Amino acid sequence: MSAVGIDPSDAAGGELPAVRRDRIVGFVEAARQASVHEIAEHFDVSPDTVRRDLTALH
Repeated sequence: MSAVGIDPSDAAGGELPAVRRDRIVGFVEAARQASVHEIAEHFDVSPDTVRRDLTALH
């Protein structure tokens, strides 16, 4: 954890997790459905990162 409480390892794809999660919501809403693999490829992150993001959004 950094001094400001952000885990740098969670900033996969070069953006903050909260920003990426908002963008994932928009991506899935536009596509109507998307697999973890499709989301991971679109945002250039690992499937594990996508799963963590989806869990956080739940």
